[in-house]
Amino acid sequence: AAQRFKDWRLDLMDVSDLNVSGLRSVVKRRMLESEGKLKLVVIDYLQLLGGTRHDMNEYEKVSEISRVLKVLARELRIPVLALSQMSRDSEKGVQTTPREPRLSDLRGSGTIEQDADAVIFIHRTDQQQDGQDSPCRKMKVIIAKNRFGPTGFVPMHFFPAKMLFKQSPREEYVDEDEAYDAGPKPARPQRRDKIDSQPGDGEDLFQ
Repeated sequence: AAQRFKDWRLDLMDVSDLNVSGLRSVVKRRMLESEGKLKLVVIDYLQLLGGTRHDMNEYEKVSEISRVLKVLARELRIPVLALSQMSRDSEKGVQTTPREPRLSDLRGSGTIEQDADAVIFIHRTDQQQDGQDSPCRKMKVIIAKNRFGPTGFVPMHFFPAKMLFKQSPREEYVDEDEAYDAGPKPARPQRRDKIDSQPGDGEDLFQ
């Protein structure tokens, strides 16, 4: 990963009091300064941004932020990746039977579900089997929403010591039907082997 990204310019902003209007101005200025070479905006995390008014409740604030980020992405024609907190309800049952996250678990979700082109969750599936110090953790990368493609999940292994994700071997895949949401869909998504055909089984995602 370091070799691949060594020539990239990464601009980091550590600002404690920034509202969505200020963020929009900063991003547009960076786009001008880079002569159109800005390729990606990452926000860590969405709920830390302020709204344009101080009297907004969380639902109104997050809805406004989501809407502004959507417009910004379309205006500049670049992806905007926004991390989000989960609601407290999503943590219920973690000590017993881990529950997969849902779109409704996004904290103060507002219009996130409608505005986002894609929503991806990283879910740990082995919380009962191993402790926090396990050198290898079983995970799922869940594509809960994908406006331009299939939904489903990709099973992964996470190695905390290296901060490395690897795609799980194909023999560890569960039943095909479990790879898709139970809710109604306009059309059945592609088979999982088409979703995760790149990279190959067990290959490092960030070589």
